[in-house]
Amino acid sequence: IFIRSIILAVFTISGIIIQKFVNARDRNLKAITDSEFKLKEQNSLLKALIEGQSNSKIFALDTQKKYLAFNLAHKEEMKKVYHIDIAVGMDMLNLINNDLAKENAANSIDKTLAGGSFAEIVKQPGLDIIYEFFWNPIYDSNKKISGLTCFVSDITNREKAKAALIESEQRFRILSQVSPVGIYMTDLKGDCIFVNDIWSKMAGLTQDEASGQGWIEGIYEEDRKVVKDSWNKMVESKGTWGLEYRFQDSDGSITWVYGLATKMDDAEGNMIGYIGVNVDITERRKAEQALRESEEKYRATANLLPQIIFESDLRGKLIYVNKMAYLSFGYSNEDFSKGINAVDTLIPEDRRRALKNILEVMGGKQIGSQEYTALRKNGSTFPIQIISSRIIRKNKPVGLRGIIIDNTQHKNSLIALEESENRYKSFINHSGEGIYRIDIVPPVSIDLETKEI
Repeated sequence: IFIRSIILAVFTISGIIIQKFVNARDRNLKAITDSEFKLKEQNSLLKALIEGQSNSKIFALDTQKKYLAFNLAHKEEMKKVYHIDIAVGMDMLNLINNDLAKENAANSIDKTLAGGSFAEIVKQPGLDIIYEFFWNPIYDSNKKISGLTCFVSDITNREKAKAALIESEQRFRILSQVSPVGIYMTDLKGDCIFVNDIWSKMAGLTQDEASGQGWIEGIYEEDRKVVKDSWNKMVESKGTWGLEYRFQDSDGSITWVYGLATKMDDAEGNMIGYIGVNVDITERRKAEQALRESEEKYRATANLLPQIIFESDLRGKLIYVNKMAYLSFGYSNEDFSKGINAVDTLIPEDRRRALKNILEVMGGKQIGSQEYTALRKNGSTFPIQIISSRIIRKNKPVGLRGIIIDNTQHKNSLIALEESENRYKSFINHSGEGIYRIDIVPPVSIDLETKEI
């Protein structure tokens, strides 16, 4: 009985061991089958991924650097660059006939097969082509590296555009620093994002202080509202901008500027902000102020004179007269603003001669004073004497400037003198007495026998 019990126990244990062995074998077979299925599935997915990417050049290599797969774009690129029709199983490095390109590829492949995943930009030696490579290792079911994949993009145009942009930005930066005008840039909202050194000097603000809406602090306080309102209207309308205004720095120095701005677009034509310049017009404004003061002195002095002062343009239109002109001719400011031609202030008989004289003066001839008969607004006339000269600007005649003297008193005096002389002669001629006149001169001896008095 004891022996039978031992034999039964042995068979039972053996059955258990065999069953476990069978179960383990089944699990291993299933794992192998699952791994093979997953591997096939991964290979199918990889192949589909590679062949489905037409924009990128894609290839896969095994650990011997031989092709496992590639897409049409990579095949065509290899044909174009190296004049070779590639096939699965070919050694990629043996196909590259440029030593430097081969060395670069070998280094990248070795790095990837060592477990590296990385991107690199490479300018193809001997060719004006720039590639971007994305290298990644392939792992098998045991997490061992069995190959690699590489995605390649031709970024020549992108890199050239990038280089051109960098060069353009560098030129802009250099230009903005050497430019004699203030330069600024804003975003779409009109917030400042850049100013150059000249702008900062004008406004007395740094780049950081001018950022956003900080630039308004550099504007002369009395001009801020006008500038800001005008600027905001431009931003709302997405138009252009131009305005004269003042900057004032921390020292109180005032700089007059003419500000100009226009919209700024990107390469695709999309509006991205505004760019503008500030031209220093301080000296011009000072000159204009000095000119205004000089003209005010000139007009004030002219209004004190008893003579008529006038200026006309090339067509004879009066552009300035003093107060005496209004008093003498009877015209009003309203009449003057409507336009009065100098020739029309003369009687019709004198106008042709006046036009001839005007042309001679404009030609540079000195004709001296000229007498005319003036015509008042009410139709009455009075004698005048005109002395004029041409107005020269930028070496060209632009009009006439002159003095008109009212000869009424002079003419009346001449008439009175003539009348007096006529009365005197009439008295002498009709007198019955002897009459003589003696001039007050040094004594002269007279021989009464030979001279008659």
